Amino acid sequence: MIRSQRQTGILAGWMKAADIHKVILQLSPSVSRLAVLCDENTHHCCFHKVSSQPVFRDGEFSNIIIPPGEGSKSMKQCMRISRELLEAGIDRHGMVINLGGGVVTDLGGFVSGIYKRGIRFLHVPTSLTGMIDASIGGKTGINAEGLKNQLGLFAFPVKTIIDPSFLCTLPDREIRAGTAEIIKHSVLSANPGILKTLSGLELTGNSMGKQKEDWMNVIAHSIKFKEAIVSSDPFDLHKRKVLNLGHTLGHAIEAWSMENGVQPLRHGEAVSAGLIMELYLSHRKTGFSKEFLDGVVRFIIEKIGWFPVPGHLEPLKKYLAHDKKSTGQGIRFVLADERGHGLIDQLAEEILVLECLNFYRSLS
Repeated sequence: MIRSQRQTGILAGWMKAADIHKVILQLSPSVSRLAVLCDENTHHCCFHKVSSQPVFRDGEFSNIIIPPGEGSKSMKQCMRISRELLEAGIDRHGMVINLGGGVVTDLGGFVSGIYKRGIRFLHVPTSLTGMIDASIGGKTGINAEGLKNQLGLFAFPVKTIIDPSFLCTLPDREIRAGTAEIIKHSVLSANPGILKTLSGLELTGNSMGKQKEDWMNVIAHSIKFKEAIVSSDPFDLHKRKVLNLGHTLGHAIEAWSMENGVQPLRHGEAVSAGLIMELYLSHRKTGFSKEFLDGVVRFIIEKIGWFPVPGHLEPLKKYLAHDKKSTGQGIRFVLADERGHGLIDQLAEEILVLECLNFYRSLS
């Protein structure tokens, strides 16, 4: 039941939540029973769009609700969801609908991938990060020992339904955080025009209605770009690694903020800081455009914000040492060349990484 995206031949699609009914009917009668996984926020704001569809009206489905936030990507929640699936009688012909942001799709995909050696699942991302990044590409996972995504597998949904109307339910902070991945895709596709378009948008839930066409364009660019990368390297063996730009330091900062008593950062907020630092490193090592760097820095600081980071590398070393790109020789980064194209497995000296950290701190 766990297969590559090439084998499924099904990628993300622009649909409405109501189209879940059509997707399930296409699979009938092979789907025996349904479960809907969501967090407390998406249950309150989004669940009614799904549960009102005809396929759910007879009540023959299970609704599993988890606490919101990164803390739910845990073995504890994994076991709890598995137990509820068992109690609900979900067999190998059942299907899970993951309704939520990146935490829900990461966790729901992971549980679906291991439950009874793999059952089908459907992603319905409700956050900006979920739509353009987390739900695309088959990566699933949970955190372990305070470290990001240490347990996971590749498991691909039968469909990912992208319904932008969900974005109107988001707090402004979630919209701002989600734009970090759009910026990353803009850099890696060597398309500064996307950043220019993004600069003209209000980063608010309300703007999804007022500036719908421009939002649809930047979201579509991100989805198309990531799908193209993933389809050429579904199991992250080579080319797909470029999508980790901003994530080596970003993940370390995110984990540090969760464990050390400071205000926990959203994934996109930590990645926005990581992007600035790793693009600065790119400028220093590979000749990445100073003009493009300045544009990214200006946008992130003005539109997304500046966030606390450690004053030295020591607090981050624990997390960097467990980064999936790390080797016995040190931490390897994804950097961008002078055109913005990604360069994988770039080793940086500790003194230069500290310089990146100090550069970011100087922007406060």
